[in-house]
Amino acid sequence: MNKVIRNISPLGLLTLAACGGSTGTGGFKVAGRVENGPLVDAYVFLDYNDNAIWDGGNETRVLTNAASHKDGAGSYELTATAGGYTLVALTTGQTVDTATEAGYGAGVVLQAPEGSSMITPSTTVVKELMAQDTDLTVDTAIAKVAKALGFEGTNLLTYSAYADQTDMDDDEKEKALKVQQSNNKLMATVNSFAAAAEESGVVVEGKAFDLALSSVVKVLKEKVDVDSDAVLSFSTDLDEIKEKMMEDVGKYSTDTSGVTVEPGKFGLLSDSVELAVSNVVTKIDTIQYGTTTAEDISDIFSVVNVLTTKVKDGANAYSNGGALSIDMSDGVITAAMANKAPTDMSVASSFAEDKSDLIIGTVLTADVANAGIADTHTYKIVGGIDQEIFSITEGGVLSFLAQPDYETMVTLGKESYDVAIQVKDSGNKTFSKTL
Repeated sequence: MNKVIRNISPLGLLTLAACGGSTGTGGFKVAGRVENGPLVDAYVFLDYNDNAIWDGGNETRVLTNAASHKDGAGSYELTATAGGYTLVALTTGQTVDTATEAGYGAGVVLQAPEGSSMITPSTTVVKELMAQDTDLTVDTAIAKVAKALGFEGTNLLTYSAYADQTDMDDDEKEKALKVQQSNNKLMATVNSFAAAAEESGVVVEGKAFDLALSSVVKVLKEKVDVDSDAVLSFSTDLDEIKEKMMEDVGKYSTDTSGVTVEPGKFGLLSDSVELAVSNVVTKIDTIQYGTTTAEDISDIFSVVNVLTTKVKDGANAYSNGGALSIDMSDGVITAAMANKAPTDMSVASSFAEDKSDLIIGTVLTADVANAGIADTHTYKIVGGIDQEIFSITEGGVLSFLAQPDYETMVTLGKESYDVAIQVKDSGNKTFSKTL
């Protein structure tokens, strides 16, 4: 569960509220939406040096809006001082996918070329294809990716799979669902292989994700270069994607000082990841328009993040000498679907200036019991402006690290603190909400 705790007043009252971002002044407006499902509390910025890292300065940055905003969940508005940028969305421990109402996971980098009104997994593939073939124009890259993903003629830079369906006919609604499925299969693949690489030693921020995305796009590019009518399949092409990933990680390990990834171990790990991803992709493919309920669709998509967590945990254990185990069998997937993400969080504060200890209170989570059995939860601090002055136990006891300096707070006019807390249930689902 991703949550932002805020407003710990000098009188000891603790409430929760959302963090925000800022934009520059002058220039021109750049607005759009970030979607896998609509993503709330993801950072969006203008990347002028194409390094996919926010460098400050003229690279203005904001957080995507909540569903209550006039422009809807995942919307953003930036002020650009000049052209020549790439749009980048970076997820954090606080990012929520409103299509599943669960935490999305940190460290995902989605991109889109300048002029795009959408930042999605599909636009990220467009951007990567242009990086691999610098002779491509934006329009040509869009056309190639759209066709390779099975959506020929679709402008992926403007297409929203979660647009209002009030005036859509059945064909348009079915297409929207198929794009949702495609994006989730893509992210299941990229995030899983990225997690495996990261836990195997590719620890530079964002590099494991870059390698995984590049491997997928290389396979796509090779297919369309041979046959312009080819369509990428996350079922039949998964083995080739795995081979590309193993090759790219091996080359990165060889070429990068201080990085050692054992080829044999990573190969076995990749085989296990491939099987896990394949099982999830197969489940996503069972979704049928007009037959599968909206709740079941949401539950199936929520398994993608569970998969990534299982890969990360399994790869970490394996890299540290444990047995190799990444179980995403049918039974595990069914259980993950049945497990609902936590729905609420609160903390009762009894902190006062003359309090003898530093404990603020215990974070409590509302969660639907799975098969009548109460869930267990673990907590950690994942962000916030003031995160360095807090600690939290896995059991959710939130404390100051030192006695708050109320006199300085009053002098500075500071009325609250910001700390982001994530809660995860025993089924590896997280949640974030602002109270």
